[in-house]
Amino acid sequence: MTVGAFEKPRGAIGNIMIMAFIGSMFYDAIFNSPTAMALKDEKFDLVITEAFFFQEPLLGFAHHFGCPSVVLSPIGYMLHMNYFSGGAVNPSYVPNVFLAGMDTDSFVGRLRNTFLSSLWMSTYLLLYLPQANTRLREVFPTAPSAQDLMRNISLILINNNNALMDPVPLAPSVIEIPGIHIKPGKPLPADLKKWIEDSKDGIVYFSFGSNIQPGLLPADKRDAIFDSFRKLKQRVLVKWNAEIPPNPPKNCRFEDWVPQQEVLVHPNLKVFVSHGGLLSTQEAVYYGAAVIAIPVYGDQHMNADTATAKGFGVTVSLYELTTELLDAALHEVISNPR
Repeated sequence: MTVGAFEKPRGAIGNIMIMAFIGSMFYDAIFNSPTAMALKDEKFDLVITEAFFFQEPLLGFAHHFGCPSVVLSPIGYMLHMNYFSGGAVNPSYVPNVFLAGMDTDSFVGRLRNTFLSSLWMSTYLLLYLPQANTRLREVFPTAPSAQDLMRNISLILINNNNALMDPVPLAPSVIEIPGIHIKPGKPLPADLKKWIEDSKDGIVYFSFGSNIQPGLLPADKRDAIFDSFRKLKQRVLVKWNAEIPPNPPKNCRFEDWVPQQEVLVHPNLKVFVSHGGLLSTQEAVYYGAAVIAIPVYGDQHMNADTATAKGFGVTVSLYELTTELLDAALHEVISNPR
């Protein structure tokens, strides 16, 4: 994840171009891997991939092997997924998970969602897909277009739960498997368990997930976050897989990797400061953890809106983030018994 992901998206087109760039990084990494490309000499009966998060060229493997394809969607339904699978694409009542603040309950909200979703789909079909097709045919010269490959997907498994996302009509080939990643019951490492339980005022847990590199946060935003943490009487567990910044808060513990579900279920947790990813949001709801969402891109803005609307969290805009705003959010969540 690059610094550009932390810049404010320029509307619907800006958001789709950020995600298209990220998706191209993923499939380029696979196509440039000698180990992955050596698989072309093997024989497989099924290809499972994550095509709809802007990784459509990976479906070329299914064509190459002459086998069915199954697609996983960890962030639930998406407008372009429904478009190619035969599900509902009417943006007057089907919200676009990649557009924040969509309201399909009012006429003005439906009109706005229709306009922006139509703009979003036009950008996807006319600007993004031609580039994806070029890369697809560089690796698989005989493959049909990505559009045709997506129309021939045998099964789509989506991480969708109507408690957190608006219900929409789905095609018969689309099956919901919400929360399949949630696996409670593992013990915490002994040293981390002791550190958490020795904090008499509880702990705050901060994580921006697995894709976003927090070390690339703009310096002013990073300093605002740590200046706020420095004021807390709680200890703060920070997932930080980068060089620790100078003069870190003394109440912070930095870890490259954190057993997140085991931390979220611990009774000493006061609040989960998150990027608002869907997997993290689902885990927070499952374990009853209060959330402060600082969304960065993609569906994270909608997930943050959901947390605020349903009352299990509050949202702080990354682009407007200051120490004072985060102070207020932390105080609200930690002190409010709701």
